[in-house]
Amino acid sequence: MDSFSSVIGHEHIKNLLWKIYKDNTIPPFMIFEGPMGVGKAQMAYEFAKLLMFDNKKEVLSSPDFYLIQPLEQKADIDLSQGIRPINFDHSKDIRIDAVRELKRELSKKGTYEARLRVVLILNGENLNQEAQNSFLKTLEEPPPKTVIIMVVSHKEMILPTVYSRGKKISFGALKFEDFKKYPFEGSVPITVLYNLSQGSIGRAKKIENSFVFAFRAKFIDILIKKDFPALYDFFEEVSVDKARTLDFLDMFSTILRDIYVMHYNDPCINSDIEGKLKTLMSHMPLDIVEDMIERTKKSYSMVLANVQRKYILLYLIAPLLPPNIRDKYDDSLRFLWE
Repeated sequence: MDSFSSVIGHEHIKNLLWKIYKDNTIPPFMIFEGPMGVGKAQMAYEFAKLLMFDNKKEVLSSPDFYLIQPLEQKADIDLSQGIRPINFDHSKDIRIDAVRELKRELSKKGTYEARLRVVLILNGENLNQEAQNSFLKTLEEPPPKTVIIMVVSHKEMILPTVYSRGKKISFGALKFEDFKKYPFEGSVPITVLYNLSQGSIGRAKKIENSFVFAFRAKFIDILIKKDFPALYDFFEEVSVDKARTLDFLDMFSTILRDIYVMHYNDPCINSDIEGKLKTLMSHMPLDIVEDMIERTKKSYSMVLANVQRKYILLYLIAPLLPPNIRDKYDDSLRFLWE
């Protein structure tokens, strides 16, 4: 089982993939699905090494390995830090040109040096609809001696015709015992970091190194004070680019989750600011929290679809606005969801 030693946790998935390899029951198309940042991409890369060279060499430079991702170049990848490039941007689309180039490569018969060709698609949800439709044709007639692995954090963004053709390998959040094995460098207490990231190392690293952790208290203070002019300014800053907006939505989803469970006296994950959350909860009855949870889910998809981000954030927060302002935004922005 040394094949997956670089991947933290997920022992049951390691056992499953090892069995698929040993039994030679390898599907032509696999979907590694689950929360962002829990090791799906690294597991897929290690599995590719196993399939191609029995884990005897790296595959990144092999002509039989194809990496499709929101960022085109491979040059900035440091395998000691994982398969994702240092400048990886999870907010960018994967366009049809990448799929067309892949199809041209896969039309070539045979392999150059490996036992199998492997295509690794990072952030499969970032394939735009045109690219997914083009990719479907490849799945309908799988190339010989080829395994395609798609890594997906938001399966709802994958066309049903594509999703239904893949063998699903489902990942969950890391257990705390596994999570704390990662050498985090920041000052956030490990238990708080685990709770905020919901067991995701990738999300935890972003929390440590991004604006999200620093802005969390500021955002909650604005909501408690109902300082709506400050809220608009805050959204200007949050919506400056797609990646930052997605990070904000991840953070806000944990706040909504906490307020929801605190209504039932269950423990929250933002435990270091529990007092402020209790104050905020007093302004947010359950029906409003449930409405905003649904809006957050829809908002994530709309940000990926390149709808104007500030409008999305205003619609998201509309249930907390004064009625005259809320009705204005709900009526003018309802087209986003209908």
